[in-house]
Amino acid sequence: MKRVPTGCLLIRMAVFEALSEPCFRFLNDEKSGEIVGEDYVFCDRARQAGFRIWRDAKLSLEIGHIGQQICRVPSDPKA
Repeated sequence: MKRVPTGCLLIRMAVFEALSEPCFRFLNDEKSGEIVGEDYVFCDRARQAGFRIWRDAKLSLEIGHIGQQICRVPSDPKA
């Protein structure tokens, strides 16, 4: 995985110890000018520090983001 939302992550303490604070921060993409969310910036910084990001593909189907509607990963990867 390159980036994942951090709402349901299990993160080793070693990751926090390796990153400078604040661990979660927004950044502006210099090329596009768009704001990059704190969860994606955290993943990028963790990978730069030598950590790998894993996802449990089966469990990921059971969780979702609750906002105006519940957003989940489609069970059919082609969807």
